[in-house]
Amino acid sequence: LEQVPDGYSFWEMPVQVGMNVRMVVPPHKFSDFEEMTARLGMESTLKVENLQKLVDNERPQRRKREGFGWEDYYTMEEMYAWFDELVVQYPGILRIESYGQSYEGRDMKAIILSKKTGNPGIFL
Repeated sequence: LEQVPDGYSFWEMPVQVGMNVRMVVPPHKFSDFEEMTARLGMESTLKVENLQKLVDNERPQRRKREGFGWEDYYTMEEMYAWFDELVVQYPGILRIESYGQSYEGRDMKAIILSKKTGNPGIFL
């Protein structure tokens, strides 16, 4: 998804005039969106009433077990919490580095595996 400043998100950014686009319209902007498309003579079709519900239903249920699993989906907050736990467990070889912020303003972090600062390391 590519989000534009007015709150709409495009599944694919339009690249030519007249092409069909699929986009996500926030519920609080839906009536404004319908008015705008009607005013511009554009057709719009509602495909999914509640996208969050669809995403929640598609998200695999996490198996009840200890630890972090590579076959499960995790939010960024859950991943960063896991990074923090790992650094506490292995302070001599792991560290967290921040690489700036995403366009959404969220920190972009990586966990670095290296025995000595300055040596090559592996990052996740």
